Amino acid sequence: MPSLNHVCEWTPDGWKRISAEEAAKKHPGGKVSAKSGLYMCEICGQYVTLTDGKVNVRHFRHSQNDVDCPEKTVVNYIPETFKPYDHALPIKLRILSKHKFEMDLGFIQLPKGLLTRVEKKIEITPQGERPYIYSISRIASEGVTYLSVGNIPVSKYTISYDFTVAELKDYWPNQVSGVRDFAVFDADTGNKLCEDADVRIDHRYFLLKKRELHETCPYVTIVEKCKTNIKNTSWNIYEVTATALEDDAAKFFLSFRCRLTNTPVVMYPLWPVYTQSPYIIYHKTDTMFMYICGNVVSKVYPEAELKELVIDNSKLIELNCNERQQLISVGREYGSKSVLEYLYLWKHPFTYKPNDPSVQITSIDGKPIIDVELSQLPQNAEIYVKADFDGLVIIKQNGCVQEQISLLAEEKLLVDGLSYGMNIEIKQGLDIVKSLLIVKKRLTCVDDSRLVEKLESLCGYEVKLSHSVGALSNRMNEYPQARKWLYKHIRTGTISRRAILYLNRYFNNEG
Repeated sequence: MPSLNHVCEWTPDGWKRISAEEAAKKHPGGKVSAKSGLYMCEICGQYVTLTDGKVNVRHFRHSQNDVDCPEKTVVNYIPETFKPYDHALPIKLRILSKHKFEMDLGFIQLPKGLLTRVEKKIEITPQGERPYIYSISRIASEGVTYLSVGNIPVSKYTISYDFTVAELKDYWPNQVSGVRDFAVFDADTGNKLCEDADVRIDHRYFLLKKRELHETCPYVTIVEKCKTNIKNTSWNIYEVTATALEDDAAKFFLSFRCRLTNTPVVMYPLWPVYTQSPYIIYHKTDTMFMYICGNVVSKVYPEAELKELVIDNSKLIELNCNERQQLISVGREYGSKSVLEYLYLWKHPFTYKPNDPSVQITSIDGKPIIDVELSQLPQNAEIYVKADFDGLVIIKQNGCVQEQISLLAEEKLLVDGLSYGMNIEIKQGLDIVKSLLIVKKRLTCVDDSRLVEKLESLCGYEVKLSHSVGALSNRMNEYPQARKWLYKHIRTGTISRRAILYLNRYFNNEG
């Protein structure tokens, strides 16, 4: 019997391909059962057995009870790899409360010339449910437009259009895979991961699962976020985070068709200069250079010349941009046919400018807060934050991070418990797009030597210095003598309680 040829084992660096001969040298004692979880078929993601060699040469094989795998039944099976147009529209999960969630289907913007030819309606039909009908006017000319598809998880969404434009299939497919018994979503963006996607340690994911989760793992933190009953079936959402690149954590995520890795698949455009909106790169040259991290295959549609330089577990590609709009996709060489990442490359003059992220900060009475610095606390020490895109609200007190709160697009977030010395930063992607500093009016400025005299006069009960004193010293650039005085106390580890209170009041505006 021929051996399975696409088998992986878990290593400290993640899943790596291994042959039956190599595995036999590691386990000369006999059979290694699929129940051990040592070897995985990367075609179907199931664990496989290494035979004992008593009848045939030692080889990998599936058990009789495994779900059908093409390589299990076909000799010399060559798995079909992905196609660029296998890409799926994004599905976003929105947790509304502890007992309610909804999902949205995202429609990627169309080229302007194509959008003007499209009119009338879009009909989205969740399998076995009533359709959702939307006017084409709901589709924004830029970015991704998310349309609600309700709160009932279904395995498939069918999309039909009250119009015929042949090129539309290159951007919007007619079917999108949904949720069967479970699905994994990125907690930061809310977007559903495709089957066989990469996940990384210390990153939050949402696991939407039919019925309760009974699996546990010492290297995965699991927090229940939502639980509800839909059509007499329990659906649960858990926040799951791998804390270490360990075998048990890898097996936990593999059971939900995800691969734990320290080198997830990522696509980075390097040259030329470009602007970017979700899923789309705007450029104006005949050649594009991109860096792709991960052991994946790259494909371009329509086909174009593609040169690759492989560097360890990554590659540098040079793409000849012949077409006005091209789609570059990356996916597994073997296994799932899912497209893991994709980008549209749109070649035209740089008339496009991405919109600045819109972020509104208001007081509780709805009045906008425009200033970047406030000298007094807002009403009830509370503000509301709302943004067009998902992001993160980072709350710092005297330079130290106190809390980080996820900010969902178009949802108003209450930030309370504000105090002097706080800096509220709104982050989207890697950029801080807005910030608000709350400071009291500084005391009347004194010169450096007089400040040292004042500090030395404030003797009395000594206290230990906390780590926040580093942020305090950073604000003393214009007071070298006073900072030198503070450094002397940092070395001893103690300072007068009256002196540190005065310094905090003067420089950090704690009041």
